[in-house]
Amino acid sequence: MSSIEREMRYLVRPQGVCPGISIAYGNKVTSVTKQIGFDGAGNLLDEMTLFDLASITKFFLALIYLKLSELNIIDLEASIGMYTNAFNKISHLKIKHMLSYNVDLYTPQRIDAYDNYEDAYRVLQLVEGQYSEVQRYSDIPAIILAEVLFYTTGKTYGEWVYEIIINPLHLETTGWDDNFLKDKKICSYANEMWLFDDKVIVKNNPIGIVNDPKARILSNNSKILCGHAGLFTSTKDIIKILQEILNERIIQKESLFLLAQGSGWDLSGKNQSFGFQCYRKINDDRQTEVPLFLSDRAIASSGYTGCYLVIDPINDIFAFVGGNRLNNSVCKNMSSIKISTEYFEVSQKKYRTSLNYVYERDKLRDKLCNSALLLKNL
Repeated sequence: MSSIEREMRYLVRPQGVCPGISIAYGNKVTSVTKQIGFDGAGNLLDEMTLFDLASITKFFLALIYLKLSELNIIDLEASIGMYTNAFNKISHLKIKHMLSYNVDLYTPQRIDAYDNYEDAYRVLQLVEGQYSEVQRYSDIPAIILAEVLFYTTGKTYGEWVYEIIINPLHLETTGWDDNFLKDKKICSYANEMWLFDDKVIVKNNPIGIVNDPKARILSNNSKILCGHAGLFTSTKDIIKILQEILNERIIQKESLFLLAQGSGWDLSGKNQSFGFQCYRKINDDRQTEVPLFLSDRAIASSGYTGCYLVIDPINDIFAFVGGNRLNNSVCKNMSSIKISTEYFEVSQKKYRTSLNYVYERDKLRDKLCNSALLLKNL
C-alpha cells in the first residue's frame, strides 16, 4: 500500500469520517488519480462522481475576474460604484479589495433567515461596510461580486463560467443547475449534524442540492450560480481545469501570480492570509492552507463539504482532494459539549465528528503535493 493510499484510507470510514475520498495530482501534462470508498449513497466513487465544491466556487469567481481584467472588461482598481448603484452603501469599495477580503461587510439581517429569493436579495442590497487592512474571510464579497458581473457585462457569473471555462474545455461534469445535475452521479451529504444547545440537529441535504443555505436561497431554485458556493464538479474535470490553468489557456501566468498577490503581500489576517478569493501561504505549519514547501505564489482553496485544491504556478503542479466530511457526521459544534475523541457523546449516545477533518486531510494534501513535485522531475 502506498503512503498516499494509506492517508486516504485513514480519512475513510470506519476509522475516518468520509464515506470515500477521491484524489488527483500532477503537472501541466501528467496526472494521477485514485478513488477509495463510496459516495455516501452506497455507490463506489469514481473520477466522474460529482462533489459540491462549496467555497471553491470562489476560486472560479476570481478566475473570471482576472480573465475579464485581461480583456479590459473590468478594472480591478475600480470601485463597485463605477459599475452599478445596486449596492449603494458600499459603492466606494474597490473590486480588488473585495476579491482579497480587505473589507468588513454586514447585512441588516442574515440572508439565510429568508426562505425566498426576492426577500433575501433585498437584504443583500442593504449591505454596508468599509475597507479593512485586516483581511476578514466572508461569503458576502463573493456573493456581491457575482452580482456586479451581471450589472457590468449583462452576463451572469454562471454564463461567464460556461464561456470561459466549461465550453472551451469541453467539460461534461461541471455545473450547478437542476437540468445538469439530475442525471449525474453526485455525492450524498445526508445526515450532516450540528450540535446546538446540547442537542443534535440533523440537516436536510438532498442529493444534488447545494449544501450552503445562502446559496440555496440566492440561487433562485438552482437557476443562478452564486459567487460563494454552488458549483459541482468531478475529479476528471478538475484535473483538466487545473492543467489548463497551468498551461495558461484560461488566464495568463501574470494573472495567476495575482491570485496569490491579491491586493498586497503586506495585508494579512490574524490567522490566515488571502490572495484573490484564495488562501496563500503563512508561516504556521498547522494553520497554513498551502504547504510550506511550495512556492510563495502557490494558492489553495477549500470548501466546507470537504474538498480542497492547491496550484503552484512556479513549480507547475496541482493537487486535489475530493472529500465528503458531512455525510453522517457532526460538522458544527455550537454547544457546551467538548470533543475528546473522534466522537461527541450526547445523552449517552455517540456521534462521529468531522471537526478535525481538515488537519487529517492536510497530511494527505502534503503527500499529494510532494508526489506532484516528484512526478514533475521524472
